[in-house]
Amino acid sequence: MELRQLHAALKAHHRSARIEADHIRLDNGVCVRTQLIETHAFSNGGVRTATATLTSHGTAFPDGLYEYQHASGADVESALHNGFDTWARTDLVAILDALAVQPEHCTTMELDLPSDAKQGPRCRQVVFGPTARYAASPAAEEADHGFCPCCLFTNSRAAFQSSLAAEGVLGIRIFVNRDSDGEFTADCRVNGQDHPEALPLLIEYARSWPGEGNEFRKQYVVIRDKP
Repeated sequence: MELRQLHAALKAHHRSARIEADHIRLDNGVCVRTQLIETHAFSNGGVRTATATLTSHGTAFPDGLYEYQHASGADVESALHNGFDTWARTDLVAILDALAVQPEHCTTMELDLPSDAKQGPRCRQVVFGPTARYAASPAAEEADHGFCPCCLFTNSRAAFQSSLAAEGVLGIRIFVNRDSDGEFTADCRVNGQDHPEALPLLIEYARSWPGEGNEFRKQYVVIRDKP
């Protein structure tokens, strides 16, 4: 069921793909495997699902980029579709741009690294995927004209020095939320693994948001060696 809903989401976003056994393969060689982690039925109707995707490419990131999706819907199938639809229009955009010599849809940032004992000088490139944002108060959203694709990462960059200096391709999930009582929470994962170093920096950034009430901002970022 998960593969079918992922395939439908990809089709809705005009991504050519086919189901092969236990995964979906896009025309450019990207393979996506899915896992249904849990479902939760609400007492007043509706369902929440948690899934995971492992996205791999034979040469660029053969070990895969692991990430979670959380979504709700009227039933399990609609919740799955909603989660994969969000993934297809945000995370996948960054992943596909990270395969291109010159990213087409995403803003990028570059960091030149000097030679070390293992290799010569190289350039690490950060590919900023589309941002997702919700603000309960439209006035707060209108007042903040400074939110750009690089804001979440640059305001927590100190937590990603090891990722910038690492080898290979890394996928980073960044999320920060202000609830209706003004309390802040954040979540950050690197290739699906918790990255707690970023949390206090993200919360400090969220304290600068204008307005009041519930608001969240999230993004998927890919770090790679620039081709």
